[in-house]
Amino acid sequence: MPSSQGLCMSSAPASAVRKPTQGPSFKNAPKADEHKECAAAIIFSPKQTYDHIVATGVAKTTMPLSKQVTQGVLAGFYISFSFMLCMTVGGQIPTIQHDYPGLYNFILGAVGFPLGLTVIMVVGADLFTSSCMYMITAWIEGRVATYYVLKNWFLSWWCNLAGCLIMAQLVVWAQLFHGKESFPIYLATKKTSYPFGTTLVKGILCNWLVNLAVWMANSARDVTGKAVGVYLPVSAFVTLGTEHVVANQFQLSLAKMLGSGMSLKTIIGCNWVPATIGNIIGGAFFVGTMYAGVYGTLYERMWLRCLQAYVWILPRSVREKLHAARTAVYEKLFGWVDWDYITTAPADVITETAGQDLNEDSPGPHDHLAKARGAAAGNSDNAGALDRKTGASTGAASQRGMSRAGTSGLRGSGPVRAISSLLAEAVRNPPMTAFEKQRTEAGHGSDVV
Repeated sequence: MPSSQGLCMSSAPASAVRKPTQGPSFKNAPKADEHKECAAAIIFSPKQTYDHIVATGVAKTTMPLSKQVTQGVLAGFYISFSFMLCMTVGGQIPTIQHDYPGLYNFILGAVGFPLGLTVIMVVGADLFTSSCMYMITAWIEGRVATYYVLKNWFLSWWCNLAGCLIMAQLVVWAQLFHGKESFPIYLATKKTSYPFGTTLVKGILCNWLVNLAVWMANSARDVTGKAVGVYLPVSAFVTLGTEHVVANQFQLSLAKMLGSGMSLKTIIGCNWVPATIGNIIGGAFFVGTMYAGVYGTLYERMWLRCLQAYVWILPRSVREKLHAARTAVYEKLFGWVDWDYITTAPADVITETAGQDLNEDSPGPHDHLAKARGAAAGNSDNAGALDRKTGASTGAASQRGMSRAGTSGLRGSGPVRAISSLLAEAVRNPPMTAFEKQRTEAGHGSDVV
């Protein structure tokens, strides 16, 4: 019995199997809008990603308390899973830990920790470190009040801690690190041995990379894109040895339960507090605030606030004196520039255009300029009288007008003016490429997006 493919091939006519393309191949190309739709289905643009992050921050304020608590605890679970996997794989290779520290750090960061953030970005959870960016962008755009920003940060931090404590106790009960307690205790001792400022800066670098991972995961529209977007920055921050406060909530709690003998004061004061402050700065400022200036309205709002403070703080008399001083400085620096002469077309061009417009039914766009030039020429006596009344010098003005006329006469013809006209025309109406000409003749638009 022949296969279905063979039946299809035998029953179909030759023209249906391979239909020749009629005309040039560009007729079968999709339109520009279809290109944009395909691109939008794969990934968001940076501006679209920023708007999506702002909307996510607003949505966090409308979530019921029970759901926000549940999502915060789930985020603690997922981060604990990832750090558990890090310590199980990279932490149990003592032969390379001291001899090859670079390879050890790479294995510790590449295997395990991207798991937690990828799960959070795909299934959803409320992680404190990513909320630093979400909430600050919504606050900068004026979509949420300061109260909701602080409430979300406070609630997500404590809910993440609850999830990490539950997971640490489950790990102890499961005896996953039975006989392997040395590495979690060693890592916890190392994390609490740094000065306050060092841990704070490590927290800044950590959440800077984490929120870049969250940004790229938000821009991707499929699971593969989200996983790749999360993997690179997250593996980098673990490899570099920076401090993530939620991961430290699990790791230090687990080390204490395994018998490290570390006091709670040391855990909180030497790690959790500086790591929290650093994570807030890294996510809220270096990612959220910076990109609010690039894709949001941060700078416009800053200018508006500065203008409001200027009006509210300074009295009217002081503002008027400042305005007069600024005007005097401007006139001193740029008063010699004749802006009307620079921005107006030469007289011969205006006359030529006006003459062409007279032959048409409707007035041309330059008729008012030609009439203005004629009125100025016809009323020169009146202008001189006005100058005499106001005390202005008409001699300098007339000399300047004569010099302009002479310059215009020099520029009226010759190769210089011809070349300048060609350059101006090329800028206004650039020549079409062969592809664009074919598309125009066929009635299609350009495929270039």
